[in-house]
Amino acid sequence: MTLIEAFVEDTSARLATLQTAMSTGDATQLERTAHALKSSSAYIGAVGMAEVCERLQALGRAGDMATAAPLVEQLPAQFERVQRLLQQESAALQL
Repeated sequence: MTLIEAFVEDTSARLATLQTAMSTGDATQLERTAHALKSSSAYIGAVGMAEVCERLQALGRAGDMATAAPLVEQLPAQFERVQRLLQQESAALQL
């Protein structure tokens, strides 16, 4: 499994966990998942995602689920853009 494949698989699972945390009102899970996603996003170079996750981590710590909701909702679209860019970069490197 490549680094990109691992990131995509891991991020898909973490996005689902964020949705569950939101639907159950679990601020602690939101904070923990956002922290993990922030780190992996930053490592792969997805700075925008990492910044959103950093905000989500703080909101989870504060228990502010209402403010977190729109940020959680925007992450899947950001993730799709990151996936496309990673696939393009991967394809370019294989030429």
